[in-house]
Amino acid sequence: MSVGSATEAEKKAVLAALEARPDVREVEYQSAEQEWKEYQEHRKLTWSTSDDPLHEWQREDMTDSIVGVLLDRSKSREFSRTIRALPGVDGVYPQGDGFWYGKAHVSLRLCLPEPGEGVGCREPLTKAQQDAVVEAIRGTPEVEAFYFEDPEHATKDLRSRTSSDFTAEVSYYHLKLKDPDDVPTVIDRFRGMEGLWQARPVERCLLAEC
Repeated sequence: MSVGSATEAEKKAVLAALEARPDVREVEYQSAEQEWKEYQEHRKLTWSTSDDPLHEWQREDMTDSIVGVLLDRSKSREFSRTIRALPGVDGVYPQGDGFWYGKAHVSLRLCLPEPGEGVGCREPLTKAQQDAVVEAIRGTPEVEAFYFEDPEHATKDLRSRTSSDFTAEVSYYHLKLKDPDDVPTVIDRFRGMEGLWQARPVERCLLAEC
């Protein structure tokens, strides 16, 4: 949740209110500078065919925030209504951990079978490309196991942890590594590979970001 305009006293009050809730854990304050640093680190790791400077966040877009993990997504509306009413809160963005957090370390997002204009890959995904991705995964020594996720499951996961009614159209391969420290190495192996839209770390979804 954004608290960029809050006073120090208001920030402390919001932190206390969150820490007192049994359905929220791992609550912490994050300055705009910390948020910017984490965003930059994320950008270094993530590879995408659709990187567009016009859609990148800038330092001035960052704001002081308070993050934490909402355990019960069914309480999202009540949570948002209660916390948004606190002085100093500019916005509340409840999210829950995604399905793959804790199960995998790297996500490979496949190109669309029928790409839209200006979205992801320029060319449609072919079976040969998808087969090549699977072969590359199997040939990556850092990978312990991998899982395929179709658009139906991706949509279900997104809707279970957000208020979005968005329907996913893409498929993924999620890679579990023998050593989580190898995430940068594995992502580098898949940079620029035909048939892939994106390679990125599996990250958790917090109250203020995803």
